[in-house]
Amino acid sequence: MKRTGLIFALLGAALILMASAVSQAVDTREIDEVRDKSVLESRDFDVIDGFLEEAVRELMQAMDFSSVAELRASIVSRSSSSKSTAQAQYSQQFFASARKYIAAAFEKTSQTGVYRHNLLVRLNLLILVDQLNHTGLVDLALGYANDENVPVRYWAVRCLTKPEIVKQINSGGNRELAGQIMTQLGAVVESSSFEIVKLIAEFAGDVKTSEADELLVKIAEMRIAQYAHWTVSEEVLETTVLRALCSKITSGSAAGPRMAQRFGQLYSYAIQRYVKGIEGDNLLDEASLNQLITVLVEVEKRCISSLLGQDRIAIKSAVERGDMSRLMAAHEKLLGDGTKAGELMVKLNYDYGVNDDGSKRLGPLPLPEPPKSEKPVAESPGTSS
Repeated sequence: MKRTGLIFALLGAALILMASAVSQAVDTREIDEVRDKSVLESRDFDVIDGFLEEAVRELMQAMDFSSVAELRASIVSRSSSSKSTAQAQYSQQFFASARKYIAAAFEKTSQTGVYRHNLLVRLNLLILVDQLNHTGLVDLALGYANDENVPVRYWAVRCLTKPEIVKQINSGGNRELAGQIMTQLGAVVESSSFEIVKLIAEFAGDVKTSEADELLVKIAEMRIAQYAHWTVSEEVLETTVLRALCSKITSGSAAGPRMAQRFGQLYSYAIQRYVKGIEGDNLLDEASLNQLITVLVEVEKRCISSLLGQDRIAIKSAVERGDMSRLMAAHEKLLGDGTKAGELMVKLNYDYGVNDDGSKRLGPLPLPEPPKSEKPVAESPGTSS
């Protein structure tokens, strides 16, 4: 599914919501009074709980787009106390109640009922979880990362890959949840859209665990295979994948050599695809060529220069000149040519596997020629139902 597919899917959901009935507003007078207290009393906790119960109930019933947005904003804006002295009390009760009623609402959407309504409620609940941005709610999204509906899957993955979750995992917190998230993301990455794969790649690049390393390697290998089979699309995704690999390499990950090998092969395929696209007769459309230019230039600037410890512009210069011979010469100097290791290989101490005779391969695999039977058909990094 192309990037526009998700945009249209989300727009479609919005239009359905706009065509439906308007809900009643949630009464916020008591909760606002509680938010302004310096110290909370037992009755105040009941007010917080009652507000969340009413607000989530209204969210489930609301079908007008503007009303849904207002309800979410009303909940999110009241997720903290106005007084620092009461913040700990307030926050604990607010998110305990939020979890209770959001979980119950999710459960109701799994029961029999009107499919479209349940789908839209589920989507709105996930958006709310995302906007509340609290690690204690994240596991509520776990069951929806593999949902057949693309917008639902997207928002579930957004909830699971937020920076706060990265911080929690990297600090050693909630290892069980971290493992569940990695397992879930690994199971859906090959069948997901560009937008979702991008979220997962960024997350895997930031998380400092062996499971995250394996997930990132899996994404890189998936993209490498798509280049080799001429089924790749949204080539700009490589800026995210390659930068994530680069970050892992520079951070001293135990999987560094494997990361370096995938980095070199994926970057090589992007360069080779661009060259074939320029030299071939209408082999690639203008959008693909422009995305590849972004990948080639940005990765050289942000990754190659960082990995080699000095600024590099050889690839950028060749692209600007439109000189494909010069570009391939820069490619071989950097990544190897099969007979001599490239600068990056020497610096990072990796190779590209072994040749048939058992010797180390000193250059990336050449990009296969496109299928001759028909013009290459671009596909997204996985097709979502």
